[in-house]
Amino acid sequence: MENETATKPDTAPTETASTAPVATKQRKAKKAAARKSAKKPAAKKTRKPEMDPKKFAARAVRLYGAGKKVSEIAVALGYERGHGQNRVAKALIAAGFYKGKRAA
Repeated sequence: MENETATKPDTAPTETASTAPVATKQRKAKKAAARKSAKKPAAKKTRKPEMDPKKFAARAVRLYGAGKKVSEIAVALGYERGHGQNRVAKALIAAGFYKGKRAA
């Protein structure tokens, strides 16, 4: 009971002294590769390249006159669903064809 650690058998290390640096280098290389791949974000395109404002407004007015909603017009003009609705609404308001939901 004096010194219990001295009576326990020593556990042998799993790696020998000669293979330890090699295993460490391999682990570090894997971590570095994982970090590099994690840093690259996926390319995400949410904005359509700028179109001539007059042509944009003309197409929006034509589609609005055909009975399409603002969100449907934005998708028809090349925006992803949920994007571009404010631009379409501004173009329609400027052309005098749309009041907007907030206009009194």
